[in-house]
Parts: sequence; C-alpha cells; structure tokens
Amino acid sequence: MEYSIQEVARAAGTTSRTLRHYDSIGLLRPSRVGPNGYRYYDNASILRLQRVLLLRQLGPDWTAAAQRGEDPASPAARELAGRQVDWLRAMPGTPAHDTDGDLVGYLLGLGELYVSDGRFAANYGGPEGATFVRDALRHYVESELS
Repeated sequence: MEYSIQEVARAAGTTSRTLRHYDSIGLLRPSRVGPNGYRYYDNASILRLQRVLLLRQLGPDWTAAAQRGEDPASPAARELAGRQVDWLRAMPGTPAHDTDGDLVGYLLGLGELYVSDGRFAANYGGPEGATFVRDALRHYVESELS
C-alpha cells in the first residue's frame, strides 16, 4: 500500500515540506515519485519516517545523557529507553505497536541501526552517543522485557 505525501504528513504530525526536505538530504526517500512529481510512501518508508521522528524527539535527551557519561544501565538511561518504547508502542504500523510484533527484536535492531548508520548516529551526537543508546536499549530489554 502507498500513501501520498499529504496523507503521510498528516498521519505523522509533520509537514509535506519536512518530508521533501528529508528527501533532499537523503534521509527519507519516497518509495516512488509519480509522473506528476507527487511523492508516495510505502510501509517501509513510513517505518523509516517513524524512526526519524523518534530520533528528532528523543535525540537531545539521549545525547545529554551520553555526554554526562551516564551508565547505559542506570535508572536515567532506563527511563529514556522506556520513553522510547512507549513512543514506539503508540505508533501504528511498528512492531512495537502490534500486539504480535517482535518488540525485543525491533528494539535491538533499532539500536544497531543507530550505531551502523551515521545519519542516525548524528542525532545522538555521533558514534559514542549512538553506542550509548544501543546499550541502554539492550539493558532495557534485558531488565524490563525478558
């Protein structure tokens, strides 16, 4: 299934201008562009957008915790990870939202994505911040979801 740029922007609480900007910097490409120039997004694109929006929302808190030298297993890091999980659970279409989705696999995969993709790592202040987020998510999974 595909959605128009307006449908995606409205559902995600952002603007079509923001989506076009994300396309121009290579952060979020539409699944296709119609002959009329309209952008269309498939489910994989929407999942990527959700990750981008999550990073934008939670990134500064994560970065500050990493810069403070917070332990990824600390209560503060666990609280940040819990907020991220709550946000993901509220996002339709994510494995976190679906009751039969693989929440643990999804969280661990996101953590690895943040470390392996420099565009995501930049949202957390670079590789060190992204590594902190990944490790905090791992500790959260072990302590809260196992």
